[in-house]
Amino acid sequence: WGRLKQLQLEADAEQVSTINARITLKAGEVESKWGRLEQLHLEADAEQVSTNEIRCKATVRAARLKSEWAQANAIHLRGDWKHRPHELMPYEANLGLEGAQFVSRWAKADALALKVSGNPASDWLAMDDPALGPWNHQLPYAFDMACEATHIEAQSLQAATLGLTARWDAPRLSITQLHGQLAGGRAIMDADLDVLTRKLTLDGQANLDF
Repeated sequence: WGRLKQLQLEADAEQVSTINARITLKAGEVESKWGRLEQLHLEADAEQVSTNEIRCKATVRAARLKSEWAQANAIHLRGDWKHRPHELMPYEANLGLEGAQFVSRWAKADALALKVSGNPASDWLAMDDPALGPWNHQLPYAFDMACEATHIEAQSLQAATLGLTARWDAPRLSITQLHGQLAGGRAIMDADLDVLTRKLTLDGQANLDF
């Protein structure tokens, strides 16, 4: 499956009757068929705060990530989530990712930051319409996302900054403040998609020099 170098693992389970545990893992190098991590540092905690709720949090840091699809430096991934003792899927979660010198087959950026939060949908549409395809799996959930990147290059696109905020709350996907500081000026766009009616609304402004 893979290999580890310079591994250090610490685990602490404070109580046996309930879930209350902490894990720390450090490795100089982790290599698998999916890629390689250098100077990995992982910390994770899980605590059962009631008979019906477990709270978890984790932080992963790595000096370098390299895979077949992408590579990046100074990786920092952090997350916290809540789930019920007999369910693996969380009902509430927050995720943050930061990295530098990101390079992939399609684009590269000096810095990248991503934040995602999810929770149960405010009004769950209990549908199973084959026409919705993969949207069916997202109906029970609501998501908020924010993404920022600097000094981006992607084929014919060059931008000093790119960013967006988005929200999914079925049946609507809203993208607000999709903005970019491009080589020729600045552009801002909002978008709204209703996955039931397939109605897409776009609103944008641009100040560009060609």
